[in-house]
Amino acid sequence: MFIAWIWGGGYPLGPKQKFRGGDAFTHELARDKTIGDVRRNLLGQALNQGMNAPAAKEAVPFFYKDRGPEPGSPWWRLNTPRGVVNDVLGVVTNGKSGTKNYADAFLGSYTGTAQIKAINRNNGTVRMRFTATNLSDWNSATHLIPRTWNPMFEKTFGAAVREDFSWEERLPLNRCGCWVE
Repeated sequence: MFIAWIWGGGYPLGPKQKFRGGDAFTHELARDKTIGDVRRNLLGQALNQGMNAPAAKEAVPFFYKDRGPEPGSPWWRLNTPRGVVNDVLGVVTNGKSGTKNYADAFLGSYTGTAQIKAINRNNGTVRMRFTATNLSDWNSATHLIPRTWNPMFEKTFGAAVREDFSWEERLPLNRCGCWVE
């Protein structure tokens, strides 16, 4: 993803990419702490309230905010380069150094929804649906280049790419909130 985005100009990535359950990038995103927190919340609702839970009636929004510059902190101007270095290391090493979750490293901030789709008390499972959306561009990579500049990069390196993720999980109906495949 990272190399394809840097290559830019719509090749090999088009301006929109769709990811579904089962692919490696969606799998890594699903392991993210933010998704894990949402998953545990939905499991708790399913366990305690069943299909009467708020997340069973409508999708619950969530978001992950990438740490960018923190104005007012000492040396805050160095936070952006430090964050970029951590993210690039996370992407090129698949999370072995730098940012540990390489989906977070590449995506930065993203938004999404989660919903309880079904509960089967007979076999003790809950089925949940997750979606996430992100715009990868020079603003998300650097926190410095304004999004209004996106048209200038449209046919060159780092062209804006929108990623849409969608997957479902069937989990045991218990309090662990464990990631299972």
